[in-house]
Amino acid sequence: MATTSTDNRIIQHIQKGNEGELVKVYQNYRMEFIHWAQKTFHCSEEVAKDAYQVGFLIFYDNVLSGKVSHVTSSIKTYLFAIGKNKLFEQHRHEMRYCHEVKDELLGYDKTDNDILESEENFRQLETGLEKLGSPCKDILEMMYYEKRSVDYITEKLGYKNSETTKNQKYKCMQRLKKLVVKTKLS
Repeated sequence: MATTSTDNRIIQHIQKGNEGELVKVYQNYRMEFIHWAQKTFHCSEEVAKDAYQVGFLIFYDNVLSGKVSHVTSSIKTYLFAIGKNKLFEQHRHEMRYCHEVKDELLGYDKTDNDILESEENFRQLETGLEKLGSPCKDILEMMYYEKRSVDYITEKLGYKNSETTKNQKYKCMQRLKKLVVKTKLS
C-alpha cells in the first residue's frame, strides 16, 4: 500500500508522461475496485469494470490537466470515489428511466396506480423488458433510456414512417403493461 507522499510522486511521474506508473496504478486497483463495486452496489462485473474504466480515465485526465497534482488521502481512495460516483450516477439514470416508463404505463390506464411503486417494481419492469425481446425492448430503451427521437428510432429500426414507430411503441407498452401486471399478480 502506497503512502500519500509516494502517491504524490506517482502523480508527478504520470504528469511527466511516465506510462509505466500509469499502467501500475491501473492494474493495482482494478480488480479490487471491481470486487468492491459488485459487493457494495450489487452490480454486474461489466458495470463495475465500466465504472472503473471511466473513473480511471477521469483520474488520468485530471492529472494531465493539472486539476489533480497531489492527493490528501491516496490514489486508491480518489479512484474509488470517482467510480462510486459513476455507479450512483448510473443508478439515478436507471431510476429516472423506470419512472418515465411508469408514467407512460399509468398514462394509458390510471386505474392501475399501484402497479409500479417500488424498487421491486423496477425489477419487474426490467424482467418485463427482457421478456418483450426485440423490437419492443429496443424501441422502449431507445425512447426512454437513451432519449432518442421517434424519427431516430424509425430510421434505426427501418420502419416505414414515424406513425408506424409510434404505433409499435404503443403496442409494446401494452405488452409490457400486461407482463408487469401478470408478474405483480403472481
